[in-house]
Amino acid sequence: MKFEESENLELKKTTAEFIPIKFVVLKYGFSTVFMRNISLQKETDEKNDQKTTQKIVELIAQDPSITRNNLAKIIGITPYGIKYHLRKLAKEGKIKRIGSDKGGYWEVLR
Repeated sequence: MKFEESENLELKKTTAEFIPIKFVVLKYGFSTVFMRNISLQKETDEKNDQKTTQKIVELIAQDPSITRNNLAKIIGITPYGIKYHLRKLAKEGKIKRIGSDKGGYWEVLR
């Protein structure tokens, strides 16, 4: 990604986004702090979460007895990440666990 200097002490991405910069004068030099846009990061995280949960639902629909470890390998996140998303989906009423942890299966509700 290319950056260019602008007059108001901000770096401008070539995509027209601005990254605010804070200069701090130290005893022997200065420090530069690059501020990131948290709201953009949250939007990105939410989109990634939606994609992940949608993929989990699709995989469960294809194979209701799929394990957390297999979901993790296919999607590319940790089994604990899968556990988080499964709990979230269950709480939202989108999936339900039928039977025991080892012998049961998932049911897609919506």
